[in-house]
Amino acid sequence: MDSARVQGLETQLSELRRKSIEQVVALQRAERRCNQLEATQKRTEEQRSNAAQQSREADRKVVTLNEAVRKANAKVDSQHQENEESRERGAMSAAELGTQRYESKYEAAKLRGALDELRYMLKMQEAEGGGRGGYPPRR
Repeated sequence: MDSARVQGLETQLSELRRKSIEQVVALQRAERRCNQLEATQKRTEEQRSNAAQQSREADRKVVTLNEAVRKANAKVDSQHQENEESRERGAMSAAELGTQRYESKYEAAKLRGALDELRYMLKMQEAEGGGRGGYPPRR
């Protein structure tokens, strides 16, 4: 019986060794899987941190760009206003020139009329024989 018992114990020992080896292999696999999961979690945390940093940078960039757009729009509005004022000044200058031309033509016509009237009066006076009208004759 001793040999049967020894053989049974050896079988049990062999079975226990096999189970122990399977458990060691399973433990190693679990540890590798745990390490992989930890590495994946670390990468995920780094990626999330990078994404958050990029998001903050993008937000700052958006704020900066919005400010630049606001300034550009304000500048464009200012330039439009200046252009409109320049157009108005040009239109006013053109109107003033037109008025001046009209007034100068009117004044020239008025002076021509007065000159013609004076010439006519002088002719009439000479025709009446009045000569120079009390002035000494020309020599």
